[in-house]
Amino acid sequence: MSSLSVHRVASALVLLLLTALGLSPSHAFAQVLEPAPAEWGEIPESLLDLDAHPRDENAAAIIVSDVGETEMQRSGKLILSRATRVKILTNAGVEEHGTVEIPLHEFESVRDIEAHTVVRRPDGSIQRIELEKDDVYEEEITDERHSVTFTMPALTPGAVIEYRYEVLSDDVLSLPSWNFQSSAPTVYSSYAVQVPPGIHHTYDVQGKPSFVVDEEDTVLGSFGRETKRRWVVENVPALRPEPFISSVEDFRQRIRFQIKGISLGGYEPILPTWDALADELLDHRMFGKQLERYDDVEEATLKATSEATTDADKIEAVHAFLARSLRWDGTDRVLAEEDLDDVLSRASGSRAEINLLLCSMLRFAGLNAHPVLIGTRSYGRPSSIMPFVRQFNSVVVAVKADMDYRLIDATDPFLSSDLIPEETLNLIGWIVHENQRWFKVRPPGMDARKSLVRATLTEDGTINASVQIQHRAYAAAASRESLSRAEPAEWLTQAVLAPGAEVQKASVEGRDTPAEALTAKATTTLPAYAQVSGARMYVHPRITDRLEKNPFSAEERRLTIDFPYPETETYTLTLAVPDGYKVDELPENKAVRLGENDAIFQRITSATPTGISMQIRFTRRALRFDPSVYDRLRSFYQEMIDMQNEPIILRRITATSGDASSP
Repeated sequence: MSSLSVHRVASALVLLLLTALGLSPSHAFAQVLEPAPAEWGEIPESLLDLDAHPRDENAAAIIVSDVGETEMQRSGKLILSRATRVKILTNAGVEEHGTVEIPLHEFESVRDIEAHTVVRRPDGSIQRIELEKDDVYEEEITDERHSVTFTMPALTPGAVIEYRYEVLSDDVLSLPSWNFQSSAPTVYSSYAVQVPPGIHHTYDVQGKPSFVVDEEDTVLGSFGRETKRRWVVENVPALRPEPFISSVEDFRQRIRFQIKGISLGGYEPILPTWDALADELLDHRMFGKQLERYDDVEEATLKATSEATTDADKIEAVHAFLARSLRWDGTDRVLAEEDLDDVLSRASGSRAEINLLLCSMLRFAGLNAHPVLIGTRSYGRPSSIMPFVRQFNSVVVAVKADMDYRLIDATDPFLSSDLIPEETLNLIGWIVHENQRWFKVRPPGMDARKSLVRATLTEDGTINASVQIQHRAYAAAASRESLSRAEPAEWLTQAVLAPGAEVQKASVEGRDTPAEALTAKATTTLPAYAQVSGARMYVHPRITDRLEKNPFSAEERRLTIDFPYPETETYTLTLAVPDGYKVDELPENKAVRLGENDAIFQRITSATPTGISMQIRFTRRALRFDPSVYDRLRSFYQEMIDMQNEPIILRRITATSGDASSP
């Protein structure tokens, strides 16, 4: 009997047993997807018939098996062999997993790509469609990086795909890293490294994987007795982006390696120290050497700081000059690609180029400034364990002011010099200096908002109001960015005021001065804003910066909640009620608190002789919340929204013509 027939009989017996027990086929997940390395080409029919992951209703695909092994050959190549099997469940799974991209460095290449798609035809038969060689494409991304890509053939939901290949590397001392976790749930993931005697590596494990196998053996390899280390994890949940995180890469279950030393007669350490890495970077032509004298840079510095008298004035002047004069091209990297005088004349550059130029100009101005390497929030947080550059992807600057260093970045024209972009707020950075050290990257400011609304309500529910908005720090930067694409009235209508608002007059101060607060004033009308029902009128008290939806909508949370900066907000409303109405119900004074001092929301209301006064205050100081407190955080935000939505209820106290209702 063929292996396919055996699988068909086994599948039928499993389904028969489940039916006898009164269970649905989805309960057979453990049997259908027993964690084990997949045998190439031997795909059980039960896997083809599986239509959902029983413990992850959002799964678009399942990584059934992902097996990799790296070893060194006598040819002088390091070879990574990889074989992967994926069950496609939905069209989203087709989009996400149907195209395979193999990222490569300039010293790497791919060989022996094999792949096929296995599907069940409408008549119940099984078809295997092989990948054609002409469907494999190689693309050059940069001078240092390229990729090989192929799209699986005849792909539809329900299909199973398999692919395998080998990556050859000339860098025999750099073992490839391995991700045990992906955006799809993974049933089985295994990685092994085999190295010749005398070569020693250290490794870093992230994400706390639960290894079912973590073993080391001595095996016979290309260079005699070699050391083989193998790690296996099973049933790894999917890793998907969630609101308010730095980067999913900070949480991914993975392992990374770094060469430590070589024993050839005697031990020779290779693992660089942070001091050695700092020396190397400071001596690099496109990094430290760029901070040496360029006449054009010195001339620009003298011109920018001609009226500055204090260190603080010089910092502000240099920052303002670069933020206004140079355009960030949207890229992050560690090394400059052009000399700084060329960057200055081109008036655009990467974050590294602009900030290295910032560092150079601050030094020309007589200030103590040094480049700082960071991993941006989307790239992932660096680690101090292993000193290698590739864990960083960008550069900011540390400048000494008032006896201590602070960070500065000149890539955002809407930020003041005392703020750095949100993307760079990723906890830690590394100062590249002879006395190198790690630097805590703390948010230097808040998202601060104030709204003052003086409004009059008419009998038909229309509100006429004068509004004054003041934004500071990160809130002001975001508003300036929006105002660069819209006029004040349009910005207020789209981003600030309640839906349906009509702006008659609007003005903005501080639009082009990032060091100051941004203040907007407007007169506005909200037609039929309040709901009139019989003798009562229901008024939503919040007409600016209304939070409509809880940002934490998921039932559960797996990843740490990470806000880039604190926030504070004050909303003040005075509302004059129409003649013939009085306050019937007023939202009570109330405060809700999260933790001891993590966040607080307060509402204070009172009735005046002519109407209502209300003040809402919200402050969140904490930046990071463990998933264990997610339910409390979610409930806090929901209660805050519910409180803001509680209406002011007015009651008519004088009858109008034709009114048959009584108060």
